[in-house]
Order: sequence, then structure tokens, then C-alpha cells
Amino acid sequence: MSIASFSIRRPVFIVCLVILMLATGILSLYRLPVDYFPDVKIPILSVRVIYPGAGPEELESLVAKPLEEQIRTIPGVKEIRANCYDNFAIIWVEFTLETNAMEAEQQVRSKAGLAKAKMPKEIEEPVIQRFGFADQPIITAAIESDISPNELYEYTDKEIKPLLEQLDKVGRVEISGGSKREIQVLLERKKLNDYTLSVSQVAQAIGLSGQNIPLGRRPDLKDPGKELVYRSLGEFNTVKDVSNVTVKFIGNDIPIRLSQIGTVVDGTEDEQSRAFVNGNPGIVIEVYKQNGSNTVDVSGRLTKRLKEIEKKLAADVKGAKLYIVRDSAVSVKNNIFDVTESIMIGIILVIVIVFLFLANVRSTVITALALPNSLIGAFILIFVAGFSVNMLTLLALSLAVGLLVDDAIVVRENIFRHIQMGKDPKVAAEEGTKEVMLAVIATTLAIISVFGPVAFVGGIAGKFLKEFGLTVCFIMIISLFDALTMGPMLSAKFISTKESNNIFARIWRRIMEPITRNFEANQAWLNRNYERLLKKSILYPALVIGLAVLMFVLSLIPIFTNAIPRTFLPPPDQGEFKVVLEMEPGTSLEASNTVAGRLDEIIRKNPEVEVAILVVGGISGANQANMFVKMVPPNKRKIRGAAFKEKLRKQLTEFKKYNLAISDYDLMFGGQRPFTMSISGNDQKELETAAAAIMDLVKQNPGFVEPNISFKPGKPELKMIYDEQKTKQLGISTLIAGAEIRAQIEGITPAKFREKGKEWDIRVRLQDSDRDLKEAFNLVKVPNVNYRLVNINQAARLEKAEGPSTIQRNSGMRNIRIDSDIGSGSGVGNMMNYIDEAIKEKHLLPPGVTYSYQGQGEQYDELTRNLGLAAILAILFIYLVLASLYESFVIPFALLIPLPLAVSGAVLSLWIVKEYLNVFSMIGTIMLLGIATKNSILLLDYTKQLTAKGMELSEALITAGKTRLRPIIMTSLTLVAGTIPVAIGLNEAGKQRTSMGVVIVGGVITSTLLTLVVVPAAMIFGNRLKWFFFTSLQHTKIYFKEARYYLVRNTEKFIGNIVYAFLQILMNFVCICGSEEYYESSVDKSRIDFESYGVTTRPALESFITVKDYEASKLFPDKKKKSK
Repeated sequence: MSIASFSIRRPVFIVCLVILMLATGILSLYRLPVDYFPDVKIPILSVRVIYPGAGPEELESLVAKPLEEQIRTIPGVKEIRANCYDNFAIIWVEFTLETNAMEAEQQVRSKAGLAKAKMPKEIEEPVIQRFGFADQPIITAAIESDISPNELYEYTDKEIKPLLEQLDKVGRVEISGGSKREIQVLLERKKLNDYTLSVSQVAQAIGLSGQNIPLGRRPDLKDPGKELVYRSLGEFNTVKDVSNVTVKFIGNDIPIRLSQIGTVVDGTEDEQSRAFVNGNPGIVIEVYKQNGSNTVDVSGRLTKRLKEIEKKLAADVKGAKLYIVRDSAVSVKNNIFDVTESIMIGIILVIVIVFLFLANVRSTVITALALPNSLIGAFILIFVAGFSVNMLTLLALSLAVGLLVDDAIVVRENIFRHIQMGKDPKVAAEEGTKEVMLAVIATTLAIISVFGPVAFVGGIAGKFLKEFGLTVCFIMIISLFDALTMGPMLSAKFISTKESNNIFARIWRRIMEPITRNFEANQAWLNRNYERLLKKSILYPALVIGLAVLMFVLSLIPIFTNAIPRTFLPPPDQGEFKVVLEMEPGTSLEASNTVAGRLDEIIRKNPEVEVAILVVGGISGANQANMFVKMVPPNKRKIRGAAFKEKLRKQLTEFKKYNLAISDYDLMFGGQRPFTMSISGNDQKELETAAAAIMDLVKQNPGFVEPNISFKPGKPELKMIYDEQKTKQLGISTLIAGAEIRAQIEGITPAKFREKGKEWDIRVRLQDSDRDLKEAFNLVKVPNVNYRLVNINQAARLEKAEGPSTIQRNSGMRNIRIDSDIGSGSGVGNMMNYIDEAIKEKHLLPPGVTYSYQGQGEQYDELTRNLGLAAILAILFIYLVLASLYESFVIPFALLIPLPLAVSGAVLSLWIVKEYLNVFSMIGTIMLLGIATKNSILLLDYTKQLTAKGMELSEALITAGKTRLRPIIMTSLTLVAGTIPVAIGLNEAGKQRTSMGVVIVGGVITSTLLTLVVVPAAMIFGNRLKWFFFTSLQHTKIYFKEARYYLVRNTEKFIGNIVYAFLQILMNFVCICGSEEYYESSVDKSRIDFESYGVTTRPALESFITVKDYEASKLFPDKKKKSK
């Protein structure tokens, strides 16, 4: 008993099973986490080390290299990259994908601890974090107030930041703008020299005075039941307490107080950054979530907490306003809304198409039930697999709308056809389902064969595509179950051969009959014309196949001529972007602020701008400015984001000299620009020369927009160079001397100042007028090994120099990075090809210098390789599945004919609408491999059934074509209808995925139209080929046997027989390429008279064998006797 028969006989059981599936699916849906991307655990770690006052070269030698030496010993390390800036360095450690991220993090922490022991003590504790593709601020908030930025920073740091950090799943909170409170001890150089004191000695004295020391505990002798705890209280309670610290004694009884050699000021740290919110000074708060946490959930709790903070802020701070500037959950919600909208519109279009074809409400409802059943049921498997509701799973659901009703349509349409033949609904349901069951199973397995390999593509891209591919497989499994159970059962129980005659039915028929009648007339017209076209294609199969091959070849021209831009991800259009300025190395914060302020003012004058946040300086350096621009909603502006960015580029031409870059927010690659190229080498000069040459190439191509190179020399430096001989004579240690001068200029924080449960650093250094090393060099004294002060100018000299603003390293070598945005009409893949060809042609790289691509470029290469392999595996799996189902190694080849036809439509549609070849369109193309075989399966499965009953092949193809035309057109139209919302891109969130919809719509249209004509022609031509090979083999045997007879008897006849054999084979081939009539004509019409050439032959064949003769196996019935 088949599953369909079981469902018809046990309807209550099937209904209960479906209700249980729906209830469990809804419960699973509400328990699924929601995020923008899948929770992909990428084994990439970052190690951030802060060394205040240090330059890139010091950070390279003192931080980056020791860390690299330790970390490279960890098993599984794939690549180590280091970026050294002023004051800090970041080391990126990438492991192989098989490495466990948590174990790798523990090993890196251990190795970083070992390296830290060898670093200067002023270096702060390394901060180690796991990298995530969603490692962007989940919420960016801004605060404005009437108080000073420093006071506002203090309030934000001590009151607001802890409230946000204590929330569950919050990773870290970063503050920009303002400065932190700091107790500053400002010393006078003259008085220090008078009292023979060094800054290091003063700092040591403060450190020894400003701490509480636990002295221990012991039982109370007077009360043995109690225990006493002893403490020594030495903390500073007031700023005056710091001033009273004794730093030295003259003799044994005259103390020297701190107030005698300097002043103590309750001030702030050196200003590192300035923040402006819509042009007003303020504070910017960036909140990051923990890796793997739910974006929507964390954002919701943060939003609620910020509303509570807003009330507290208004009560505590005069004129304070807090508002959320950017919320990453909005992008997630917009994508969810876009996909949900696409699904709903797709469902409506699918239902309309089904109704128009079947013209029966009950049949339409039965078919449409497959949509909720399959979609909701799939959430059970999604939940069990541990997936989340994200952009890729939702995209799979959206695309599956057209796919999942295919099985239901094929089954329901065939049942409907049997009912129209006059059969009882129950019999029609059972027989109709049985007739198409193998075809339905084959089409479903073909789709699964495509998406199975996609789900297991290698590389980082494969980890993302896993949820997409498996979600489609889950939906198709549920869809197949629904088509073979609910469809037949409901058809048998609720479809009647008698029309209802109640008033509602009559009104409905009166309204809908004109529409359905016209649609049926169009169907009849289509059937008639298709039959004529099909007969023509069968008459001229070689011509039809030749035209199809020509179309496929021509469709590849846009690919090979780079007419279609190739990239990893298409540029997003989310209504927000960033603007980056980078002034010359060494530019002060004040000067950078002046330039950035002008930029901010110009941008905010545009009516399209809703919010603009400017941050000048920061951890990246005082010469940099970063601006976040949020546009007004789409319905309040006339231009899209891409056009507005082009408008800004024209407005901001004066800022190009400051390395202006207007870029989209990168949500996947840690903020990298679309084109990122890494050039590495051991020789710095050769590396700089090669990078400069490649940068010139980049500037020459208009496809690159606002390119930038990381190596920027010209940062002013003042180097102190020691005389080795004199340092030995004076007993000067370069380490001690360097630490002392660092203390004089940068300062030391030897102690904490605590007040009301809060603490701040106490920084000791020289007063501002004495910190100019160049001017006061002759007065600078440092302690020697005996701690006696010695003038440093006796053993060292100052020298002006220029150094790099940043130093980058890759796998132990110096590295220079070139990055750029990509212009409209160009893609990352095209630009990579341009660079590769130019470097190879002009020999730009000397020995020892290499290059590679990062970010989107790296992933594009990996994606094309892996998806190419996935496509090959998909075709192989489809072939194996079909061969197993039809017990034939030949039939699957005919079923796979539509694949190149679908690819032709996909490429042409991309070229026509000027879309990108990217990750979405590539997935769509692979998806077509499964979809395209669906129609040929429906057509040839029924053809096989008819030929099994004794019908000739040509007649069977025509009959099957007419019978299967309606379900093929229905399934193709429903798939196109379900994909049209994706192809259109209903809002800004959906614009990034339109290429996938375009590919599917174009590929389905061409594959469907051509399949209906080319596949029957291919079957006929394939049958002729079988005849050709068989008869040609017989000709060869006969004439070569006769030629062998004349080999030593008559040379002329020997040659004649060989020539005749080859010409006869050629004539056979010409014959099969002709029309059906010509193919079955007698040999007299194509026979060559060789006797006129003096060659005597005897005819081996009296006539060509027809298709009917071949199928009846009446081959050469009496020719063997003649040949003997």
C-alpha cells in the first residue's frame, strides 16, 4: 500500500499528524533566536595591547614580535596579522576552521601571559576577544548636555556605563568624547634638579604612600571568641593629602614635601578624542554584544535600560538628552519584515496562479494548504538543527514559497485531470497520485541533491550557507510529505464531481466564470500552438539542439567579457554610512578637529541627513576623524543611499587631500572595505616600492573609488641616540634613562585616588612648560646605575626623523595594505583580475614580496571555488538519484539537458538588468540546477510510461507534452511568482538580494520554455544517435570485412570499400541531422554511385533503417548472409 492510499484510508490519523506538526512548528518558531547572521563560530581572535606614549616601531619590537613568537607555537594557527599604531597594537590570530574557538582562546591567553612577562611594565594587560561577523556595536547612543564634555564623560563612565555592562549578554561598552578625571602631579624641572630628584623617585614615593595595607588577623586575646583584623590606612582622602607626601629627606630630619617641587591638580587625562552629535559637543556610547547572543533580544533589553537611564540622566544632569542613534536590531527587523512581506506576496501570487489554472476553489485551497504546512513544519527541523531565524534562513523560506507547492500542484493537477476524465474522486486521487509519485519524488530529491552540497561548502562562506541549504532541504521534505498525504486525502474527501448550486456558488461562478473562461481559452490556444511547435521540433531535432547550443554559447559572452560585475556581496543600501578622514601623520587633535568640523557642517546641511555623529581622534590617532551619517527614512527623501553618497563626493572634493572615504558599514569583515589587498615582504624598501607601484595601478582604474594605502611616512619624530662609549663611562643604563625620560614626558601612574567608592589615576610628570624635550634637552637629568643624576646630553644627542604612522605585519613579515571602495558597474572580482593581470604583465613584485586579498576579495575566491565544487557535486547527485529511480544510466542525461539552458537565462537576466554576480546570484544559479530538471522529469516520466504501453517515441513525446504542459507551466509560474518579490527588492533591506531573484526568474523562464521544445528534440536526436552508432558499427564491420577480402586480390576494390564505408558513415550522420521525413527516406536518395569512378562495390544495405525498425530490433535481417 502506497503512502497516498494509506492517507486516503486513514484521513483522521493524517489530519492529527499534521495538526501536531503545525503546533510543534509554531512552538519551535517562538523559541528560535533571531539575528542578522547565523551564529558562526569563526576561530579568529584579536589581542589588543595598549602601551601609552609608544610609537608603531616600539610596539612592533616590544609587543607584536614577542606575541607572534609565542602564538605561532599554538597548533592550528593559520595566519597571524599585527597592526601597530600610536599607543596600541592589535594582533589578529586566525586558526584553521577545524579548530575549536574556545580552546584556541584559552591557549592564546596563556601564550599572551608568557609574552607579557617579557614586555615593559607600563604595558597594560592584553585584551583578548573572539572575532564574530556581528562584531559591530549593537547600539550606538549619544548624549548632549549643558555641562562640559569632561564632566559629562565622568558621569557617563561612572554612572551609565556600569548600568549597561551589567546587562546579560553585553560584551563591552566604549565611550568616545570627553576625558576622564585624573589627579595630576606636575613637577618643576629646576626644583627637581636642585633637590637631585628624578621623576621616577617622586612617583615611587607617591606609590609607597597612597595605599591601604592589610596587616593580617589574629584571635582577640581579651575575647577569644572573636577575631581581630589589622589594617594600615595610607590612601589619599583629599588632593591636599597628595601634596603633603614626603619624597625625600635632606640629612635625616628635613623632609621635602611634594608641594615644594610641584603642584597637584584635580584635572583630566590628556584629551584623546572629541565627539559631536549633530554639531554639538557630546558623548558617544557604543555597546557590543557577546558572541553568539541574540541581537534582537540584547537590543530590546538595552533599549529598555536606556529609557530608564534617560529618566535618571534628565534628573541628574542639567539639559541632558540621550537618544539612540543606531540600532543593529533595526536592520535585523527590516530584513525579517522584507522577507515576511516577500513570503506573503509570494503566497498570494501562487494562490492566484493555481486558481486561474484549475478554476476550482476547493482544488486551490487544497493546493495552497501546502504552504503553511510546509513552512511551519520546517521550523521543527530548523529548531532541532540548532539554527536561528536570520537573513539566510528567512531567504530560504522566501525562495521556497514557489518550490514547496510544486509537488502539491503536480499531484493535485493530475488528480484534477483524472476527475475531469469522469473518475470517482477517491479513485482519481489514488490513481492520479500513483501516476506522478515517482516524478514527484524525483523532483524533490533533485532539489535536495542541489542544496545538500551547498550546505556543506567549505570555507567561511560555507558556514553561512549551511543554514540556507539545509533549511531548503527541510522545507522540501515536509512539502513532499504534504503532497503525498494531505493532497490525495483532501482530494478524495472534499472534491465532488457535481457542482454546487446554492446561491453563493452561483454568485461566485457568475463573477469568476468570465475570467476562468478566458483563461481556459488561452490555455487551449497555448496547447494547440505548443503541439504545432513540438511537432516541428521533433521533425528538426538537430536544428533545435544546434540553436539551443548556440544560445548557451552566446549567453556566456557577458561572463568572459566582464560585462557582468563580479563581487562577494553587493553594496548594501541601508540608509546609513560612514565618512573617514585621515590627515597627515603628526596632525594635532585641534587641527584635525578644525578640518573635520568643516566636513561635518557641509554634510549636515543636506536635507537627506537625519543624524550625524563626528568623532575626532581616538585610539587610532589624533589625525583621524570618523563620522556616522544616518539618512532620513526612504519615504522622506527623493534619492537612495548610493546616489546621496555620490552627491556628497562632489560636495567634498576639497577634502580628498585628507584621504576622504565614504563607505558603507561592513557587517561581515570587521569594517574592511570591499577591496582589500595585502602586500608582504621582509625588505621594507622593496615592499614600499612594490606597494607604490600597485597603488598607481589602482589610481589609474576608475573602478576603484577613494583608494587608500596604509603606509604613510612623514610622521615627525625626535629620536634620542646614545653614545655607547659615553654611556658606559657615566654608568647610564639606556633602559633606566628611557624610563625616566618617559616619566618626565608621558608620566607614570603609581597610585589611585579614591573618593566615594570611585577611583582615578594619579599621574606624575613634568609641568607642560618643561615637557619640551628639544628645548630643555641640556637640562634633562637621568639616574645612572648608582642612582646619581647625570646630564643626558653628555651621553646622547637628539636627531629629527620621520617614521611610519602605522606598521602592519603578516605572518612575521612587514605588510602594507591597499583598500578601496568599488564603483558602480564594477565588482571585486573584476578589480582583482585587473590587478593580477597588471602585476603579471609588468613584473611589479620583486623576489620575496608577495600579495593576497582579504575580506570580500579573499572570500570571493574561496566562494567561487567551493560553489563550483558544489555545482559539480549537485549535478553528480542529481544524476545518481535519477539513475537510481529510473534504473537507467541513459535517461538522466536527457533529464539534465535543461541545466545549460537555465544557466543561459540566469546570465542573460543578470546582464539585462545590470545586476552583480555575487554570493546570492551564485546560490540562485546552483538552485536552478535542481529546478531546471523538474520540468524534464515531469515530461519524460510520462513519456516513459506511454512508451512502456507500446506507443511510439515521437507520438509519446507529443502526448506527454500536451498532458504535462499545464502542470509544468503552473509550477514554473508559481516559482516565478514566489520569487518576484525577492527579484524586485520591496525595500532597502531587500535590495541586496535582488540578484538571486533575478537569476531564478530568468533561469526558470528560459529553462521552462526551452525544456518544452529542446528536451523532446533531444530525445528524438538521442534515439537517432543510438541508431547511428549501431548502424555505423555494422557498416564498418561489413565493408572492412569485404575490404580485407580484396586486400591482396584487388587494391582498387580494397580502397573503394574503405572509402565507401567512411562515406556511408558520414551519410548516416547527415541523415540523422535532417528532418524526420528525410531520415526515414530510402537509400536511393542518398546513395553515391561509385561505379562511375571505376570502383566496383556491392551494396551492403538496401535501405536505411527507420526508427520503427530499430525499435522493433529488425536490424539487418538478411544482410549477414549476403556478406558471407
